[in-house]
Amino acid sequence: MLWLVCLGLGTQLDCARFGFELLPTLSSDADPPGWIPDAGLFPRSHRDASVAQPPVSSAAPDAASDPTEPVADLDAGDNALDANPATSAPDAAGALPRCVAFGPFAPAELLQGLAQSNMIGPALSADALTLLYVDGTSFDIYVATRPDRDSPFSNGSPLPGINTPGVEVTPFLTSDDLTLIFGSDRPGSVGLSDLMIATRPNPNAAFSTPVFLVGVNSNTDEIEPHLTLDGRELYFSSERNGGRGLRDVWRATRTNPNGNFGNLTPLTEINSSAADFGASLSLDALEIFFASDRPGGQGSMDLWRAERTRADQPFGAPQNLSALNGSGYDTDPRISLDGTELVFTSNRTGPQVLWGARRACVSSVP
Repeated sequence: MLWLVCLGLGTQLDCARFGFELLPTLSSDADPPGWIPDAGLFPRSHRDASVAQPPVSSAAPDAASDPTEPVADLDAGDNALDANPATSAPDAAGALPRCVAFGPFAPAELLQGLAQSNMIGPALSADALTLLYVDGTSFDIYVATRPDRDSPFSNGSPLPGINTPGVEVTPFLTSDDLTLIFGSDRPGSVGLSDLMIATRPNPNAAFSTPVFLVGVNSNTDEIEPHLTLDGRELYFSSERNGGRGLRDVWRATRTNPNGNFGNLTPLTEINSSAADFGASLSLDALEIFFASDRPGGQGSMDLWRAERTRADQPFGAPQNLSALNGSGYDTDPRISLDGTELVFTSNRTGPQVLWGARRACVSSVP
């Protein structure tokens, strides 16, 4: 039935759930790109040593000698996951029909309304009317809004209560908009950038003081988080098995959506010998978007996509999103909750700025 829907659009390649545009393998430079500032490859520390640093919070339990090992849960009053995304996310998602077949992405367009000069690492709220992003000069997280999806965003402002004199990057909002996960190199981090988490009681409230996410951080970079709808799987990027620029996509799991993560494993079906990072999954976890400079791309870094038929199965072979990539550096993909809008970072017109592309849902279920 769904195949008929897809074929009715023209060819099966028009339907994102059931086919890819295949490209011939192209040669590419094996060396990392020239360290263009973006949320995936940001400078190792933006911290100014002359600025007084805030004290290290006692609620950073993973700043231990072996930071990759899970430790005991935080106290109920301090645990940033007490506002459980798994309990409220189904309600937020339940208001949306679940799309099971998409059309092709329209051409990418520059996000409008923002005074863009050097912006990276975008993320959308559940209704796609709030945009979080990183100022690529200050490495602070900013927030901007729009009244509807056809209107431009307002000019952004710093996200209250989150930024420090150090680096804050790659924000991610859970589907209820109540939990924020991001990367930071602030005091207390055990690596170059560690994942932190903050919560709030409602989408109009300020976020709580961030704490380090337990069980995932190491002495290298951890950035680009994505928490699944049930709160039990965390996808993120890390250099723990490689050198500078050779990031891989990793997956951590937990049985209790309020517990600590463990069982860290690289996503082998996605990772390559090149840099692979910035995983963003669809609502049903059957699609994954990420960035890579592997052979077969069109620029120094490209957007890629893979799919699977069940959330407990490996993803299929990644395919290049050729319709969206430019000749330069395309990274930081984030798919909207309804799956119809992809935002990302690109330097195709000069500096790293924010772009977006949309696709139509051609078949959905309640």
